[in-house]
Amino acid sequence: MPPATALEQAQTRLDLAHRLSTALAHGTTLEPLTHLAVEHLHPLLPTGSISLQRLTGQQLYPAFSPATSTRATPTDTVSPEHGAALRDGRTVAIEATDRHTYTRARAAHLRTAGVQALVDVPLRRDDRLVAVLRMTTPAPHAWTAYETTLLEDTARHLTLACPTHTERVLRESEERWRKLVLLNPEALFINDTAGRVIYANQAAADLLGLDDPEAVVGQTLREVGLSADDAGTLIRQARSQEPGPGPTMHAHVTRPAGPIRHIEARATAITYEGHDAVMTVVRDVTAQHAFEQAMAQSQHRLDQALTAARMGTWEWDLPTDTIRWSDTMARVIPLPDGHFDGRLEGYAALVHPEDRPAWRAAVEHSTATGMPFRTEHRVCLPDGRIEWIAGEAQVTCDADGTPLRMNGTAQVITERKEAEFALIEAREKAEEMSRLKSAFLANMSHEIRTPLTAVIGFASVLAEEVPESQRELARHIEQGGRRLLNTINSVLDLSLIESGNLKIRRERLDLNREIRTKVAMLQPLVHDKPLTLRAVVPDHPVPVELDAACLDRILNNLIGNAIKFTARGSVVVRVTPDPGTVSISIQDTGIGIDATFLPHLFDAFRQESDGLTRSHEGSGLGLAITRHLVDLMHGEISVTSRKHEGTTFVVRFPYAGPSATNATPVSREAVLPRLLLVEDTAILPELVRRMLRGRYTVTLARSEAEALALARQDPPFDVVLMDINLNAERTGIDALGSLRALPAYAGVPIVAVTAYALPGDRERFLDLGFSAYLSKPFTREQLLHMLAGADPAHGTADPGSPDA
Repeated sequence: MPPATALEQAQTRLDLAHRLSTALAHGTTLEPLTHLAVEHLHPLLPTGSISLQRLTGQQLYPAFSPATSTRATPTDTVSPEHGAALRDGRTVAIEATDRHTYTRARAAHLRTAGVQALVDVPLRRDDRLVAVLRMTTPAPHAWTAYETTLLEDTARHLTLACPTHTERVLRESEERWRKLVLLNPEALFINDTAGRVIYANQAAADLLGLDDPEAVVGQTLREVGLSADDAGTLIRQARSQEPGPGPTMHAHVTRPAGPIRHIEARATAITYEGHDAVMTVVRDVTAQHAFEQAMAQSQHRLDQALTAARMGTWEWDLPTDTIRWSDTMARVIPLPDGHFDGRLEGYAALVHPEDRPAWRAAVEHSTATGMPFRTEHRVCLPDGRIEWIAGEAQVTCDADGTPLRMNGTAQVITERKEAEFALIEAREKAEEMSRLKSAFLANMSHEIRTPLTAVIGFASVLAEEVPESQRELARHIEQGGRRLLNTINSVLDLSLIESGNLKIRRERLDLNREIRTKVAMLQPLVHDKPLTLRAVVPDHPVPVELDAACLDRILNNLIGNAIKFTARGSVVVRVTPDPGTVSISIQDTGIGIDATFLPHLFDAFRQESDGLTRSHEGSGLGLAITRHLVDLMHGEISVTSRKHEGTTFVVRFPYAGPSATNATPVSREAVLPRLLLVEDTAILPELVRRMLRGRYTVTLARSEAEALALARQDPPFDVVLMDINLNAERTGIDALGSLRALPAYAGVPIVAVTAYALPGDRERFLDLGFSAYLSKPFTREQLLHMLAGADPAHGTADPGSPDA
């Protein structure tokens, strides 16, 4: 209850003043002193709220929450006159907020906050407003002199606990410094003049692998982990430098536990708590040091690799025309000082005069287009040596496409070029030797075949004209001549194969028919032996696309050998169609082949029995020729054998599948010209096949890639029908260029087939390189007439066919 008499009021004021003075004497700070004052004021004043506020601008904030904090909410906004009165040191007492000029404008807001009367007492120190002691009541109240005096007495005591401006600035500065040190990721040590640590932050403890930075206080930098030299250097630098941090020193710290940490340290002289000291800032650069070491090792390995490969790197800055060489580049092209000025023309002077135009053209093309730079050229070194250089580079351009620089490599390839030249020379010599050998063999063939013709021919005639007693002699002469002729043919065939001059002419054959015919032809060879020769083939045609003459030679060699080396028993020739392939096996019950000789079976001039031990005649070339012929037709040959039990040869060829034009196999004597149709739809191929049945063998390709794959096979097609609109990516015009690039198709007729039939289209396609032009739709007569004009060697139009 508030005191009633003046004496009681005076006693109350004295008692409150004593309590607050005692608290101040004991060092009580502002916040707890405010709580103490409010606690003693509440019983002495009307019911309401008492608080200490801080005026910032026109807004009041709780005194003990930072005004700049994002969480601080103003308790009130005072009018300019109200604020001015407080800053002048005048107490503001308002009995009714809705009637006073200071608060009338915000009376509704104050009423909502439970305020209808208030007293604001300013707290000033050093002529500055530092706080406001505010009391509010929820109802209007006529403030007495005692009440305002009591609040003013309290405010004076609270003022004594408020720091001065200088003290506050200093304290805030110290607080900022403390936070900066604590939160700084770099380790910080402060040493006294004796070199002992008097302060370390948490980052310093982390650097040393410690939990508490207090653990290093009292130690010297050397005891902390720095070497004596490094610690002494830091102290000396700090004392000798002008104000500010000293130079950065690289060192390492040996920790009590854990690996060595690499650091960068800077020291500076400071005053700490009134005493001279040295502050050392340390940054842990262990990761950076490890990265730099790894980079250095990587660069060293790269330099070693480049040096071993005789390769260097360079950069050309186009705007300044400056060429920078790496150390390895200087070793690639060793030049004395002053011999190369680092300009493009300076390097051009080193390029061999014969290579300089092409080198310049490559540089200009790359800088003009931004395309990669690639060149091989010679450089002339001052000591007279000439080195071949392979250069590659990439151009870097700015946003507008202007070339800025070129980064590249240069490698010495002199040895490789010399090897290439030697290889070219060797190839030319080999080709010349091959030509001379072919000429020699052709001449020998002529010189030997001519007399053999007479020998064999006249021996045959004599066998019919001489008496019976002499006919056997004539037959021996004829057989010897034929054996010699077979040997000559084998040698010539092998020479032709090995020189690559044997051309494969594929045609569609019925393998069953070929086998039956060959077995029938060779039956006379088994008449004088207890030996049977038979063919086991399917009861349906087995089509293959092979060279008939090569197939005949293969069958002659394999079946003939089986008969030659089989005295009794059987020789069986089988045809077995497999998925995608067809196999021919020749199985005999003859003498067999020793396992040690099987790896050499297909070597030229090799026979299992040589010299005087030979039990059978022959040149030893038949199987070598057979293997080459099988390879040329993309087949495979294998053999299994056991001595004295027999031998089985197996030859596999691609299976051609049913005929595209006729189920009846085409005979060797009626081979049709071959037409390649390049068309990606399903209807046109069937139409063309029906129109050309009996006149052309039609092969379909549905894309450019498929057409090129077929075209690369031997022999080339006789004519090509090319649909123009193949697909969105590659057209028939694109395919035309690809086909014409093949040497075998430089003169093959290629006909444009298209639904484009506007005026001028025919001339346009002919100008592009097509041999003829056929527009859709077309009749059989138009197709045949066009083929007759484009492919006169094979195409024939029906008599009286209309003009296409």
